[in-house]
Amino acid sequence: STMDEGVILLFYNYVEIPDPKEVLEWQKQLCTELGLKGKIRVAKEGINITLGGKRSSTEKYKAELLAHPLFKDTVFKESLGENAFNELTARVVPEACPIGLPEGVAPAQECSQHLTPEQVHQLLSSPPEDLVILDTRNYYGKETEKIEER
Repeated sequence: STMDEGVILLFYNYVEIPDPKEVLEWQKQLCTELGLKGKIRVAKEGINITLGGKRSSTEKYKAELLAHPLFKDTVFKESLGENAFNELTARVVPEACPIGLPEGVAPAQECSQHLTPEQVHQLLSSPPEDLVILDTRNYYGKETEKIEER
């Protein structure tokens, strides 16, 4: 059945977390109860999590996470596949997504306007003179995806 298929969940959520250790313990307990394995990273600025398991477990996990007031707006990316993780690793870290931000910078409060693909296309169709595009894809993305220069 579809509830037995393997699912990989990947997400991060920049949200101010007053007590990262408390969130970490909750996440470890929840994932252990549901038989999910993967990586959990919790920081004061948010969470970064990759988990795998049966769809029945990942659906319960998503419902539990979304029921928490801090994480009600979490957007999940998921793909079908067997879990590549043999264990659950969980830790409190300085940054949810390690990008070298200075101490005290809160990405949830200090981010730019988010654009839809249509808005990006419109912007690039007649770009302002001062437009700067910063390519933040990783090495794999740069090697596999081509951006046409004009």
